Amino acid sequence: MAQQNYGTFPSVDVEFDRDGKLVDPASIDRLTAMIANEAITDLFVMSHGWNNNMTEARALYDTVFKSVATQLDDPKNAGIRDRVFGVMAVLWPSKRFTDESAIPGGAASADDARGDQLRQGLSELQDAFPERAADLDEAKKLIDSLESNERAQDRFVEILAAVMQPPSQTDVGMDSVPSAMKTRKGDVLRSLQGPVGVRKPRSFDGGGAAEVGTHGGAADLGGFFRSIKDAALGALNVTTYFTMKERAGKIGEALAPLLDKLRGSGKTPRLHLVGHSFGARLVTSAANHAQQPVATLSLLQAAYSHYGFAKSFDGTAGHDGFFRNVVAQHKVSGPIIITHSVQDKAVGLAYPIASRIGGQIAAALGDANDPFGGMGRNGAQKTPEVPNVNATLLPAGADYTLANGVPNNLQGDTIITSHGDIGKPAVTYAVLRSIART
Repeated sequence: MAQQNYGTFPSVDVEFDRDGKLVDPASIDRLTAMIANEAITDLFVMSHGWNNNMTEARALYDTVFKSVATQLDDPKNAGIRDRVFGVMAVLWPSKRFTDESAIPGGAASADDARGDQLRQGLSELQDAFPERAADLDEAKKLIDSLESNERAQDRFVEILAAVMQPPSQTDVGMDSVPSAMKTRKGDVLRSLQGPVGVRKPRSFDGGGAAEVGTHGGAADLGGFFRSIKDAALGALNVTTYFTMKERAGKIGEALAPLLDKLRGSGKTPRLHLVGHSFGARLVTSAANHAQQPVATLSLLQAAYSHYGFAKSFDGTAGHDGFFRNVVAQHKVSGPIIITHSVQDKAVGLAYPIASRIGGQIAAALGDANDPFGGMGRNGAQKTPEVPNVNATLLPAGADYTLANGVPNNLQGDTIITSHGDIGKPAVTYAVLRSIART
């Protein structure tokens, strides 16, 4: 593919397959040539997360970098306006995990709709894991029997569990999900129906539990999910989450030596890694495995554990987050920024569901006190280097104080209204203000 632009920036797509192999090795030659020919001083390395196809990923990149170009004209960014920016657009086969369709609630007449959603989700898993196509076809045939047949429930969960591989990159808590699904089988679905006693969240103050009802709060729900099909959709969502999490880590590890190669000869551009959703895990993994520090790391509604950078997350020495070395070994020379929002239901729901599957019932499902909580919901937790755990995502044009080399949590409850809400001026402005620190 010829060089293109995302927004106003010269860009090259670099595509990986599901095993972390380059689809087109010549794309790295095109990227190297672009850096030289355009005299690039600063290279964005961005990874999408939850897109079903490459067209959606490219549309996301165009939206984000049009916003970046607009925010670059802000007077506050005058100091970096003379830099020459380019884009390395990482493409990889990821699958969307849902938010609204997995939220409990709705009328009893939604049963047929839930069945259709399950069939669609299983079809998407077949696309992602063609070697499991026959088993997933069997799972589709079980859907109509799920409500009343415990054998069907057992087999349905058994099939989902077989899709997931043992974790190679552990999220705290999430690593128990595959083994729990293998051993608990249909009990997983039945436990998701159990009462949860979730308190209503306070409005946008960072406290309270994740919102799990469609109309706010969950105190009036009889169970976490109203039906077995609801629960099956939740289990399918977590299966998607878990498998894409593993894939993102693998591809991030494969990306790392390519980043080092870019800096191996000639004029070296500053590398600014940006990741959304699963892509945030991908770029964090790349920074973790790279031999040289990257300039900045922007994690936009990241879909991994809020203990990812933690030190002694449970009070036990040595029990650190999987990406602790990114902070401890100074893998990022400039700021690490993390946008998070209570309104990110995709991340906010994936973790409470996983908590239940893992056999735990937290006092505050999904929030900062839940050991299964997510980065895009709560920001980095139990990470002593975070300078201000209550820092806020500010409107474009505001003054930021960002610390280099450490995570900066930017709570965006009043700005970020959904998991995919990352192209807003406030978000891209924050990314540029972190770049200005390098």
